[in-house]
Order: sequence, then C-alpha cells, then structure tokens
Amino acid sequence: MTIKPHIIQSTQFKTNSIVIKFKAPLNENTMSQRAILAKLLTRITKKYPTDQSLINHLSDLYGAHLYSNVLKQNNTHVITIGIDFIQNRYLDQPMYLVEEAFKLLNEVVFHPCFDENQFDNRAFNQEKRLMLNKYEAIKDNKGQYSFYQLLSNMFKDEAYQYPSFGSKSHLLSLNNEDIFQAYQSMLANDEKHIYVCGDVEPTDIQKYIEQYLPLKSYPVNMPLIRLEDSENPLIVDVGQTQQARLNIGLTFEINETKDYFAFLVMNQLFGGDTMSLLFTNVREKLSLAYQIHSQVDARSGFLFVLSGVKNDQYIQAIDTIKVQFDKLQKGEFDVSLLETAKRMLKNHKLESFDRPKGYIESAFSNTYVMPHTKEAWLEGITNVDVDEVVRIALTGKFHTIYCLTSEVSS
Repeated sequence: MTIKPHIIQSTQFKTNSIVIKFKAPLNENTMSQRAILAKLLTRITKKYPTDQSLINHLSDLYGAHLYSNVLKQNNTHVITIGIDFIQNRYLDQPMYLVEEAFKLLNEVVFHPCFDENQFDNRAFNQEKRLMLNKYEAIKDNKGQYSFYQLLSNMFKDEAYQYPSFGSKSHLLSLNNEDIFQAYQSMLANDEKHIYVCGDVEPTDIQKYIEQYLPLKSYPVNMPLIRLEDSENPLIVDVGQTQQARLNIGLTFEINETKDYFAFLVMNQLFGGDTMSLLFTNVREKLSLAYQIHSQVDARSGFLFVLSGVKNDQYIQAIDTIKVQFDKLQKGEFDVSLLETAKRMLKNHKLESFDRPKGYIESAFSNTYVMPHTKEAWLEGITNVDVDEVVRIALTGKFHTIYCLTSEVSS
C-alpha cells in the first residue's frame, strides 16, 4: 500500500519536521535488533560513512537535527526516524531545505552503511555496548528496576514485559547479520507513516515522498493483550534501597473507542497529578509515600501505580491505595476534583501542540484508535461525567503488586 503523507501545515514554528514511523508487532525476538538498527541508521550512511561526515552535513543544513528512537505502543514496536530543520524564511541565503531533508532521509532509509549483509562492524559493536549499558543503568536506578520487575511478573508470557530495547539475553546473543535481517524486515513488512509539520507545500511534499521515500506500508493489526487473573498478586523482594519501591498493576475492561476518554480522566483523578486522590491522601495526609502517581496504557486497559514509600509501611501504603481506588468505584469524590482533572488533561494536550512533535504524535496515536481531531479530543474529555468514571473504575482489578524493600513488613 502506497503511503499517504500526513501533512500538518503551520507557520507557528521556526522549524519544519519530517518523521517516519515504522510499526511492527511487539516481539521479544526482534526488539533488540530493531533498537540497534534505529541507532545505526541515523549514525552513518553510505554517503556519510563516518560520524563526523554526517555531523558536517547536518551543519551544512543549518544545524538540522537527525534522530531516531524506539518505543512500545500497545502491542506494537515503533521505530521513529526524524529530522528537524529551520524554515526557509529564516535562512540568510536561498536554499530549499525541505528537499535536502528528504534527500538525507533517503540516504538514511535506503542507503545505510552496510556491506555483504553486515552493517559497519565498529558502529554495531559500539551501539551494542551502549545498549548493554542501558541494562546496567536500570539495575542502578531502583525506580526503573522495580517497574520492570512489576512488568516481568505481570506480563510473564508477553513481550510487553520488556523495555522498548528488548531483553538482555537477546541483546547478548545478537550478531551483525541479525541487524541486517531486521532492516530487511522493516522495509518489507512494517506499517509505515510519514508526517511533515511546518511551513511546507503539500504538492512538493507528495513529489519528494514519491522521489525520495517510495515506501510501501503493510498494515499491522495486533490483538490487545488480555491477562488472566493473578494467582500471586503480591511479590516482595528484599534488597538495598533507601525507600521501598511499591508498584502496582491494574487491569480494566476497556472498549478503546467508547471508554478511552473516561479511562484517561479516571487515571488523572486517581493519581495523575498533585491534586489526585493518591497524592493528596497517601502522600500529603498520611505521609506514607515520598512520591506517588499513576499512569495508563489507555488503549490496552492497563493502569500502573508507581511510588516510593517508607520501608516499614508498604503494607499500610497498599491498603491505603486500595481504599482510594474503592472511593473511585463508589463515586466518593468531589465533582470539583473531576473538573480539575479534566482541565489538567486538556491543558496538557494544548501544551503539547506548542511543539511540532505534539502534532505528529497526536496524529500517529490516531493509527491505534478511532481518529480524533484536537477539538474532538478536547470535547471527549469535557463530556466525561462521574457515572462514566465509576463505570470504568468498577471494571478494574488489582493484578500484580511488586515491592522492592529493605525489610519485610508483617
């Protein structure tokens, strides 16, 4: 399927942005390959075979910023390749940077620096070592470590348990040929989207995509993850930590089209900010937590509570969190708090449009759910009422509770 570009015309910014999204099924066996591939593609190319040569070229493009990253979204794995560059009206001499940016992306996507089915070996080994360092950094960061321990226990049979750069065991076994195979698969099988945001001409963009990025897209339709009830909902690990890291995973029965907005509002009300039930009660009133908040995978129906609590009070903290959730289920919260939650969500959404990335990520999120314009999204949040929040909350179940602590509470 030929790609139809998503063009967001705007004179709001000083820069233009071009972003390519490559979406594939979330698979434990390919996440590490794709993570290293993303870094190699934007590091060197056939035409710019050294780090410095590519840096020099970006400098010639008035300091353009070329980047890549990987992300888990729902049950998919997404490679993002993008370039930000200054709009033409700010240049001191004529140069059509839009076409130059597309030329560079053509180099990145279609002419990587490989030979005989292998990427540059020095670059591959360096990126693999940097990726391994990320795993070591997770061990040293108690907050990150405990969150991934929660995921590994909650999603034991799912690739969702891993960071976006995959599992350490797979990374250790990777060789250079694996990255080349991931590259071939990305071009041949991924669902692809191209976004252009800025002061651009749509006819030019269409022409440049046909000329420089003639990609074919193959739809990826992954079923949502559904978890069985947990037989062992509480896991306690004892280790060196100044504060107990208490993380909780809840599951909800969500119809992603009908319930999306209500689920977002419910989370905001429960633990989304400093006005939420968790923050004001668990942290402020009872002083059980040093920090606490909740976040959601809104389309999959997962909610995660992340907190740092006193080592000898994590049981009390768990009980108090459950009490606050019970309040949600019974609708025992002030309507003014609901209105505050909705206002905060709308403000965050509007603030995201202060950057090109906000427009692009909002457009890409529409590839997972029924598409919403900015206005429709804001209206959807506005229309959520108490009954809808209670309805969603009543489907919630505490699935897994993970705590890393220096002592075991009775």
